[in-house]
Amino acid sequence: MSPTKAFSIAGAIAAVFVLFCIVLWRTPPPLPPAVAGSLCFSGLLCVVFLVLFVLEIAQYGSIAIKSQWGGIGGGLGGWRLSRPLTYLASGLFFGGLTVTVSFHYFQSQHERRIAQENQSFELQKLREADDRKYRDAQQARESDVEKIRFAAQNTDSRKSKSESQPAVQAKTGQVSKAN
Repeated sequence: MSPTKAFSIAGAIAAVFVLFCIVLWRTPPPLPPAVAGSLCFSGLLCVVFLVLFVLEIAQYGSIAIKSQWGGIGGGLGGWRLSRPLTYLASGLFFGGLTVTVSFHYFQSQHERRIAQENQSFELQKLREADDRKYRDAQQARESDVEKIRFAAQNTDSRKSKSESQPAVQAKTGQVSKAN
């Protein structure tokens, strides 16, 4: 690969990284720096590995998995993956990591928002219930005060009638016993 091609690829990766970071920091609910940084880093690694995968496919042209038996004494064995396949697996891994982190963050934000709305609704219902209790207690006090005033007026009128009755009875000549 020529140095010019390598620099152009590095520039393209840097441009994608910068655009990705700008989009993350400009989202409507601002992302915390730790979340934005982890998303930028994993997104950048995803792009880098996928670009390397495309370059390796263009240069070598195939994906290969080889089984390898032998080794020391013929007892060791294993698998050998080609570089393009390793880059593809790494790119998919970091892409999945980016999607998982962003999905988890935005889902938890949505759940928090719903919980806050539910909490504010519950608080509003409690306030309304408290206001209703206060109004009911206030009305009960007012009715008790009215009852006391009415009772006081009745006793005052009875006293004034009983005080005025001996005077009337004395004028008429009737005498009655007081209760």
